[in-house]
Amino acid sequence: MVFFLALVCIYSCAPVQNSRNTTNPPIDFSSLDSVALSYVDSLKNSALSIGIVYNNQIVYTKGFGLADKKNKVPATSKTVYQVGSITKTFVGNLYARLAVSDQLNLSDKVNDYLQGARFPADSLGQEIAIINLLSHTAGLPPYPENLNRTDGEPISGYSSQQLLQAIATTKLQGQVGRKWSYSNFGYGVLGSYLETRFNKSLGQLLREKIFRPLRMNASTLSLSEVNTKQLAIPYTEGDAYTATRPWNMEALSGAGNMFSTVEDVSRFLLYQMAADTAARLQQTGVINSSAAVKYGLGCFLGYSPAKQSRTIFHGGDMDGYITDFAIYPDYKLGYIIMTNHGRNSEFRKASQAINATISRIIADYKARNR
Repeated sequence: MVFFLALVCIYSCAPVQNSRNTTNPPIDFSSLDSVALSYVDSLKNSALSIGIVYNNQIVYTKGFGLADKKNKVPATSKTVYQVGSITKTFVGNLYARLAVSDQLNLSDKVNDYLQGARFPADSLGQEIAIINLLSHTAGLPPYPENLNRTDGEPISGYSSQQLLQAIATTKLQGQVGRKWSYSNFGYGVLGSYLETRFNKSLGQLLREKIFRPLRMNASTLSLSEVNTKQLAIPYTEGDAYTATRPWNMEALSGAGNMFSTVEDVSRFLLYQMAADTAARLQQTGVINSSAAVKYGLGCFLGYSPAKQSRTIFHGGDMDGYITDFAIYPDYKLGYIIMTNHGRNSEFRKASQAINATISRIIADYKARNR
């Protein structure tokens, strides 16, 4: 029995070799492989895929553990995960691109393109603008009140009609633009707004404006467009061997329904580090989400004293999928981590250890190659 388990670990835990380390001299990521493998064991052999960008290139993409535990399918850098709230970063970038190309203004009032419902004005008569939804300053609750959701269970549909009903009955939780309060509801509305204004689905707009130009060929907003052979099976928080299913957020898709891979998101990280006009607009802080962190257009913004760099980051957590990305543009470093493990507290330990290991590897590399 021990011998059988050892064989299972050898064939299912070993990293799939799809790294693309083309730096000269190459960066030694062997210690990262060891750390990732150790955490795959603590994550009950759940999938763990990692992508790293450094100095304007993708230098590492690998998968560890199992994308499908029942059928012993190993995770790779091409494994598809539902990325959760990282979707907001892509929606924010989409709005930034539309703004810099003069197709909309971030100060435009949301009610102007909501058909069949209107948000109320606040007590001072201020109406919600696009920038308020993007920066979580609209005074909206985390989810619409008519969403029947049980924590730990996937969302299984939410119609446009339900969204309009929620908008019509919403009571703002304060004055518009004054306070940061995280709202998935707001990002759902952002998707609906674009669909009405441009007569295209949010998925179409993301594909046309971001996925296709950046060659993010595995990325989509719709499960029906995912290559199911590449999809990681999500596992519940309560039992790492009990499969659940991806969320179907429908009219709330802008808040977290996107599917992608670490290879695809690594391309997006490179784009963010190159910082064209839209990326710079997105990376402009609108309001403090905490004392040391601001929120831009779908992304958190901070500063790393250790790296002497600005930081751009976001995460996602969806009852069976958890994701994290961070970019240190002044340090020329960024990474993305994805898993199909359901327990956030256990993933956080892995994410922190992986972040620390990446930072140490790059610091040593920079010191040796000055």
